[in-house]
Amino acid sequence: MTTSIQKPEPKMVTIILATLNEVESLPDMIECIFEHIPAPVEIVVVDDNSTAGTWQLIAERNDPRVVLVRRKQAR
Repeated sequence: MTTSIQKPEPKMVTIILATLNEVESLPDMIECIFEHIPAPVEIVVVDDNSTAGTWQLIAERNDPRVVLVRRKQAR
């Protein structure tokens, strides 16, 4: 009888990025996270009612690991 040791599933890491008109630097931030964290990663981008196209940038990325939460009013 052989016994196999099962490795535990890696834990999901969730990173929250708050953004306001960061459309130029956001792609680099997202790629940096994916490159440097070995665990499965989910990135939640909280858009604080940007006017610079953050929503469109994330929609065009079409990556299920990146979730966008859009706030209607900045605080």
